[in-house]
Amino acid sequence: MPIFGPPNAAKAKARGNIKALVEMLSYKKDKNVRKEAAEALDALGWKPDKSAAGAFYWIEKCQWDKCVEIGASAVKPLIASLKDAEPDVRQAVVETLDALGWQPDRSEAGAIYWIEKGQCGKCVEIGTPAVQPLIAALKDKRWNVRKGAVEVLSQIGGTKIREPLIATLGDKSQRVRQAVTEALAKMKIKCGICRQELNFGRGGGLVIGSGAKGFEALLSMGARSTYRCRNCGTLICHSCARTNHCPKCGRNVFDRAIE
Repeated sequence: MPIFGPPNAAKAKARGNIKALVEMLSYKKDKNVRKEAAEALDALGWKPDKSAAGAFYWIEKCQWDKCVEIGASAVKPLIASLKDAEPDVRQAVVETLDALGWQPDRSEAGAIYWIEKGQCGKCVEIGTPAVQPLIAALKDKRWNVRKGAVEVLSQIGGTKIREPLIATLGDKSQRVRQAVTEALAKMKIKCGICRQELNFGRGGGLVIGSGAKGFEALLSMGARSTYRCRNCGTLICHSCARTNHCPKCGRNVFDRAIE
């Protein structure tokens, strides 16, 4: 493997370097490298066996039944593929692991497995190893998974969850937004200007915005409202948000309420 840059499947193919191409099948950083390696191996007439390398080959080809045929040797390659960028691939990996009788442990891989199954609650007992997969799940296309991830992150706690939760305040689902405000309410977050504790989910609202219109109406919501500047992300209490400009960055950013 080269020290700098991704492996070059074309060069390995030209040299007939089967070993290098087989190693590329498990290259984590670039899906294109894996794809080109599999195609090069096809061109060279290589036939996968019932080994981990064979499993990586069939994973790249999305032929999941072949992984089941390989059996136990396919488990580690499949676990590695739980982190694939494509949701459809991750779902197929989960189904294949189920077919192989794999039981998730209390690891990051176990957390990804449960998230893909739509069972975020199982991540509570996994704890810290589940945090990064849950943060990634905040962008899942399924609203119930995003909501579940918020709720479990709130239970696990830790210093890494605040900013991802704040970034989720603008989620398109009202149910997810409500879960976020409830989670933030437990964290005793302070105003970015006066450092007083902010109020979330206690009869006030969260205000998040992208413009100045309607700001005076928002101020009438009462002193328990909390505001977020969409430009710089600062969370601001009602008392500090006395104009239609963010006190921190100066931009006109208060626009609409999220309940």
